[in-house]
Amino acid sequence: MSESDQLDVKRSALNVQRSGAAEFIDRDNPWPGLASFTEDARGFFFGREKETDELSRLVRRQTLTVLFGQSGLGKSSLLHAGLFPLLRETDHLPLYLRLDHAPTTPALADQVRSALTVAFAAVKADAPAFRADETLWEYFHRKDVDIWSAKNRLLTPVLAFDQFEEIFTLGRADETCRERSRVFLAELACLVENRAPVAVQAKLDRGELDPARFNFTKPSCSVILSLREDFLPDLESLKQAMPALVHNRLRLKKLSGTQALEIVTKPAPHLLAEGVAEKIVEFVAGARGGSAERLAELDVEPPLLSVICRELNDRRRALGQEKITADLVSGNRREILTDFYERSVADLPAAMRNFIEDHLLTKSGFRDNFALETALGFPGVTQALIDTLVARRLLRVEDRLLAEVVRNARDARQQRIALEEAQERERLALAAIVRQARRQRFMIAGLALAVVGLCIGAFFGIRAQHRAAELAGQAELATGSRLLDEGQTGDGLAHLVAAARRDQGHSVAATRIVSSLAAHNFLLPVGATLKLPSPATYALILADGRSALLLCEDSRVRVLDLVEWKVAQEFSFAQKIQLQGLRVAAKNPAVFAVALVDGTVQVCDTATGRPRGKPITPPNLAKVRVEPGRPLAGGESRNDHRVRRRHRRGALPG
Repeated sequence: MSESDQLDVKRSALNVQRSGAAEFIDRDNPWPGLASFTEDARGFFFGREKETDELSRLVRRQTLTVLFGQSGLGKSSLLHAGLFPLLRETDHLPLYLRLDHAPTTPALADQVRSALTVAFAAVKADAPAFRADETLWEYFHRKDVDIWSAKNRLLTPVLAFDQFEEIFTLGRADETCRERSRVFLAELACLVENRAPVAVQAKLDRGELDPARFNFTKPSCSVILSLREDFLPDLESLKQAMPALVHNRLRLKKLSGTQALEIVTKPAPHLLAEGVAEKIVEFVAGARGGSAERLAELDVEPPLLSVICRELNDRRRALGQEKITADLVSGNRREILTDFYERSVADLPAAMRNFIEDHLLTKSGFRDNFALETALGFPGVTQALIDTLVARRLLRVEDRLLAEVVRNARDARQQRIALEEAQERERLALAAIVRQARRQRFMIAGLALAVVGLCIGAFFGIRAQHRAAELAGQAELATGSRLLDEGQTGDGLAHLVAAARRDQGHSVAATRIVSSLAAHNFLLPVGATLKLPSPATYALILADGRSALLLCEDSRVRVLDLVEWKVAQEFSFAQKIQLQGLRVAAKNPAVFAVALVDGTVQVCDTATGRPRGKPITPPNLAKVRVEPGRPLAGGESRNDHRVRRRHRRGALPG
């Protein structure tokens, strides 16, 4: 292929890259989903005006600008649809670059030189060609190199390297890639720091190059490095050779609720029913905004917002509706996210999908964190698949371990100090109560016959009682907090609940209860069906709340473990048990009694089921026949009342 043919192919690729958004973004479909905005779609790009202006100011101020942020916040869209149109208005020539680190591709600097040649031809710029083996610094500092636009205006190239973090991942895949990256970074450092490369300086010293050909103070071009925030430490490692890295930076953050509302409404207000835009923003943020101030405080993920808007618009068109209505939003939330997830993992190996669903969520369904090195140890999990999911915005790589450790240590220390202070206040308060109570006793004894004395004593007594209750609540709070810190969740919550009951307006107790409940999983059998050998006809919950006695149709008594949700024991008897003929002694739950069909009563041990003595034959069998009766006070039936009376008379053993 000739050099001319190669140039045509590169120019066609550049045109496809720049106009891709126009194929699927228009007035009737203004949201790109997970795709990035391109420069041709800038008319539909909203919400990032402030960041665009700031980035444009930084680019014009210094040679090197670093743009960083978490994955999925729209760095590529900000470059294409936000920054590039502004730069073109001020005689800049922006060039979007994403280096190809495959070993079979040209050298990285050669890729930049080829892209510059294509960009000059695309805008019909008058620019000298690159010479053989010429570095980027040499080209931009040659006195004969000036780049003139078709309108005869001097242009300043802007090299925007997107996803620059790949030079620290793909660029370090093997020794060949590492050497390619090292050579390019050295050439890039010379360009942004405006110093002649070592090889060029050596040629100048040997007289092989004429210094008069170069303008050493000439502004060359502008460079933008756009990368994920978690690769900033890798970028910092280059600052010795490239000090400009630390001076001119912009961090891209999540959208505020106000910005998200602009993204929803401004591209196509004619597609939204009244009030729907706010509902969409609140849904994506996972919280309610309410007022304009509350809405501005929300954090919104840009790709998720774009996905939801695009899916809702597709459903609107499928239903033939003119606008996206509130019913359409509320009725398809789960379905929209499910469709998005299924499309994101449809082409992944089963092992990778199992890793996402089994290990990146807690049992309660919340997001969990995994060390990247640990994740790569699972079968079927590879760096390439993780990078794919990061690009699809399904996963995010974050470096938060140190922050978590520091925050946990800080919280534990603050809680320990608060507990010690509460205990000291409790000790001093109890001592004060003791002294005050002693004085009050003397006062009451001295004024026992005086009405005024009685009134004063009653007043102080009531106040002391309230104070004692308050201090007792503080003691419960302190004890509960200590038990929670020691990992005794159940006992700790019990003390906190007692403190909250004593003082229902106590904000600290309520906060600790809510935070403890939110921080622990309480696994209980929900919806599990227990299959019994025989259907149960009657059941009694024992006083410990952990067990129940079941009377089954096969005339057996079974002990049901309510915690393990299984039959722990079963007891059989020589005679068939009467219907509802099972009782537990109210004052002695260690025994239970069964009324047999022959009229006798058998008292058994609740733990073992063994009889306690011989069957009891009452004088009048009709009086002990168990019949359903209306409940008496306290939840017991009339029959319970009869059995208890006979128990008091000595007819039943305790």
